Amino acid sequence: MRSVDGSIDMTIIRVRSSFAGRPDRELVWPPGLSAFEALRAGGQPIGSSCSGETVCGRCTVRVLQGAKSVPGPQPDERALLDARNAEADERLACRLQTDHETSVVVLTTHYW
Repeated sequence: MRSVDGSIDMTIIRVRSSFAGRPDRELVWPPGLSAFEALRAGGQPIGSSCSGETVCGRCTVRVLQGAKSVPGPQPDERALLDARNAEADERLACRLQTDHETSVVVLTTHYW
């Protein structure tokens, strides 16, 4: 979302279903929150048994659009992704942040 001066002040997470026929859903991603926190706050189910502590890896999502606006994984996230043989576009929602340089980040996972 753009502010009056044209700068981006809020990012939207577009949740894309992996099931045919389900529409995309848009949630606000406020500054300072991880994608995990924003998804939960918006009522979107996101897997976790560790409550976002970078332990279980169940909150893995694919970044389909907006990857350039999310910083790369930190060592703890990278280690867990490597242990799970994650694809290059997969990230842990609990560690996924945005620099808010883009207005939309599109995420999906196998159970949405």
